[in-house]
Amino acid sequence: MDWKATLRAYAEGKGLDWIDDPLGFGIEFADGCDVFWILPGEPMSTVRLDEGAPIDTGQLLAEFERIDRWRGQAIHVLKHMLHDAGAKFAINRAGTVHCHMQFCGMEYEVGPSLTPLAREATSLHDLVLAARWHEGFLQNPSPEQLEAYLAAESPNPLPIQEYYDVEDEDAECSNISFALCWLGLCKALQNPERLTSAESIAEAIEPTGRIGQALKRLAERLPEAEAHIDLLQPGTLQVDFKDGFASFPIDTRSKGLARRIKNEGPQAVGNALADEFLDLQSKRSTVLSAIWRAAIDRGWKRQEVSLSFVDVEANMFLGESMREVGFEAGESLTRAVRFHDAQTVLKKLIKVDLDFADACIRHLGEEDAPLPEETDSLRPRNLPASPPLVELTADVIAEMDAWASGIIRNKYQSLKTLREYGNRDFYDPAIDCWVEDTWWMWLAEQSLKRRPSAMATLVLLDASDPRGTERAIEMLNATEPHDELYDEQIEIAWRFRHELPDIARKWFGPDAPVGMDIDYHEVRALLGDPVAKRMLVAGYEGDEDDYPSALVAKQWGEKRQAKLHRDLIAWARNEHQCSPPEVDPIRLAADMGWRDVGEALEENPYLLAGLLTFARRADEFDEPGLLMGDSYVLAWSRLCPSRFLARVVATGRKTNLIALAEEAAHNSVAINPSAKVNLSMSLHTYRQLYKDLEVALAIAWNRCRSALGDA
Repeated sequence: MDWKATLRAYAEGKGLDWIDDPLGFGIEFADGCDVFWILPGEPMSTVRLDEGAPIDTGQLLAEFERIDRWRGQAIHVLKHMLHDAGAKFAINRAGTVHCHMQFCGMEYEVGPSLTPLAREATSLHDLVLAARWHEGFLQNPSPEQLEAYLAAESPNPLPIQEYYDVEDEDAECSNISFALCWLGLCKALQNPERLTSAESIAEAIEPTGRIGQALKRLAERLPEAEAHIDLLQPGTLQVDFKDGFASFPIDTRSKGLARRIKNEGPQAVGNALADEFLDLQSKRSTVLSAIWRAAIDRGWKRQEVSLSFVDVEANMFLGESMREVGFEAGESLTRAVRFHDAQTVLKKLIKVDLDFADACIRHLGEEDAPLPEETDSLRPRNLPASPPLVELTADVIAEMDAWASGIIRNKYQSLKTLREYGNRDFYDPAIDCWVEDTWWMWLAEQSLKRRPSAMATLVLLDASDPRGTERAIEMLNATEPHDELYDEQIEIAWRFRHELPDIARKWFGPDAPVGMDIDYHEVRALLGDPVAKRMLVAGYEGDEDDYPSALVAKQWGEKRQAKLHRDLIAWARNEHQCSPPEVDPIRLAADMGWRDVGEALEENPYLLAGLLTFARRADEFDEPGLLMGDSYVLAWSRLCPSRFLARVVATGRKTNLIALAEEAAHNSVAINPSAKVNLSMSLHTYRQLYKDLEVALAIAWNRCRSALGDA
């Protein structure tokens, strides 16, 4: 029996997962958070083994059991430490412990970073101390506590997904009083020299003065209301309505508020603010509850959409599969209920469907209704008008050929292009003929003359140029691994891991600074590192709506891959958010070799309008999506170079996308004059985006050219 078979039989007998890899073998520790790696001649091996040396499986398994025991006891202790601290916690298979106590969230590592500590451990107390868990909010246990922990049953962590879904029960950390402390702290930080002690900080953040007294009275009246400060509006306290879709703003620096307090007194103003908040909250609740009941009667779901990084009010849509009704549930609703009765508000709010508005009115006065089921897949009911695509006549093809050649020729001259050598969307040697290998060599030569780079070294290595080896060894001898390395530096170190084993152990060894956290595991996994591949898969915590990387998906079973494939095809046919277009699903399909995902894009009724036109869009940018789609076009052309894509490229090139974007920007300013402050920056950004897009269009055209035949 060979050594792998012996280890496999042992793992199966113990009910442990195992990994058979071309570089060696791994047995997962009983805690499930790391693997005991036997990788002969490799720096990543848990125990050092020379290439070709005899393998003593008995000795290896004894070492595995010793490390496994120390790891298990240490993790058992950490669970008790977290439990005693009152923390909620969850552990993923990558060994990350997510925990939350009051308003403080932290992470601890019990994955690959714990294994070398356990390997060197001589006592549990020293191991727990070496793990440095006490440097957060935890107290380092005494030897007596360790004994008590070991004798007790292990506290059970939450399942990882449940942990992320847990509602924060620490209401005192999000109430008005707490928000006032943050306001006080922001003000106090303007004079940091006064914050010399805990007492001085506590004194500085305490609300004072007549405005402070009014706000403290507000907090007394609304003890359960959640609140936060608005970082974009200094001095503004936002008290959240219980429906969660809007808040009640109070400008604590307002001269009007100060005059009101001077005239009426802080207690009276605090009471008046609380009364106003409660009145608006009740009116909002009446309207929303009627809408929810009418929606539930029809079997409709709810979708909230917004551009989270833009100050735009969220839109609420209702429907079964399409967006039957839409309305704004934020500030617009608050303004409406302030000045109108509920029936009038409902008729104005849902004027596109008066039958539904009447159904809502019939539910007025009933008890509060639950929210309809939430979804993120309601599609617009009204299909946008798709612009016509350019017909690819012989003259158009010839014109595009000449244009693409000119764009690429100009790109040839830019030394910055060397950065794209490792970007497979930009340059895939398996399919690309728009550039020759000699061009990359020319760029590398220019880099060597000016400022030698790791990417230039990689080009030389790929070309078997002896200068590449010389430069690589020089770089590795001069570079210490750290957390801001370029991908190409990692790849060079990987290639020379056998020639320079001592250096490789600093980069990839289990107890190395980089190796301990398995930094850059995506790069290392692509290079064939089994340790990194396992970490990548174990650390994937996405739900059913998340797209994994291809590295993760390729580790899945056949059924799960088939479902992912179907989901991507459905996405390609139905995705309506195309400004900007989403590149990750396209790139995933390209990496998986699923060309039919690209073909399915041709059936998407929303695609062309989203890419090539501008419009007021609730959950997208108004500008043409193609202007922000250089990476999307590159990934699409790598996945599925086709006649359809060639027509999209030609149309994008002939369409004045910058003019359309500028018109969209001016329209936005007309609707919202406050946006004018960002107008000049937007106009400048459009031109830069188009420069990047031109190169992507030229490369995509070259890739699609074979689909057009001779012209």
